[in-house]
Amino acid sequence: MEVKAAITGLGATEKFPIVFCRDRMYRIEGFVDETGRGVFKPEEISGEIGCVSHLSIVAAKDGLFFASTDGIYFTDGYSVTRVTEELSTTYQGLISTTAKQLRIVG
Repeated sequence: MEVKAAITGLGATEKFPIVFCRDRMYRIEGFVDETGRGVFKPEEISGEIGCVSHLSIVAAKDGLFFASTDGIYFTDGYSVTRVTEELSTTYQGLISTTAKQLRIVG
């Protein structure tokens, strides 16, 4: 199984594992039979929004919160919703370098 970019984080909703890249994200769909054989494939949730730091991913009852390049988002494994609106300038300062991005902890 392959995704189109370098993986920046992993999480899981109640139904799916979620793979985060910097500018995209996927849910992993598939099945495993009684013998342990199965098929898995990545289904793209977003081709524009991703996660800047694995440590920013926070599991909640219905999905995952995470830090992206322009704010904090939530995903239920099917869609992505931005949950911050007023942080644009401040937030850009917080993620201006890779070292700062890696310090973001959810």
